[in-house]
Amino acid sequence: APDAVVGRDMLDFVHVDDRRITIDAFLEAIDDERSHRHVEIRLRRADDRYETVEVVGNNHLDDPVIQGVVVNVRDVSERKRFEAEMRDAQTAFERVFDEAPIGMCSVGLDRRFMRVSRALCDLLGYEMAELNRHTVGDNTPPDDIQERRRLLHPRHWKPRPVSPVNLPQPLQWSRS
Repeated sequence: APDAVVGRDMLDFVHVDDRRITIDAFLEAIDDERSHRHVEIRLRRADDRYETVEVVGNNHLDDPVIQGVVVNVRDVSERKRFEAEMRDAQTAFERVFDEAPIGMCSVGLDRRFMRVSRALCDLLGYEMAELNRHTVGDNTPPDDIQERRRLLHPRHWKPRPVSPVNLPQPLQWSRS
C-alpha cells in the first residue's frame, strides 16, 4: 500500500549490496537533468523477499509542480529468471554437443560449418578451426553433391519448431 512507503527513505527498501549503485544513480539524476541511467537493483517486498527491478530516475527538480526526482521502477525478476534458465539450457546444450560420441555440427544457410563437435573432427580428421572454414560440400564426394543439392532445396523441406517456447527458435527440418 502506498501509505507503507510514502515518506520513507528509499534505501530502506534497497538490498544492502545494491545501495551504492542506487545512491550513485540518484546523485547522477540530481546533477544531470538529462541523465536517464538504468540500473538493476533488488528491492525488498512487504513479505521481506527481494525482487530484481530496473530503475531509472528523471530529474524534475525545476518543475514547479514536481520539484523532485521521478523514479520509474519496473519488475524484471521474471526476465532475470528466464535469462538464467536460458543460460542453463545453453550450457546443457553445449555440454551435450561437445561430449557427444557421434559427430555433430550446425550448418549455416551458406552450408558453412558454424559449429562442429570433437567427434566429427575426429571422424573427418580435421581440427575444429580448420573444419569451421569448410562447407558441407567440401567434405561430400563429388558424386553425391548434385543429389544433396536436390534434397536440400527448400521446396523439399518444411520448417517445424523444435521447442514449444514462444520465442524465436532454431528450426528442425523434416522431409515432406
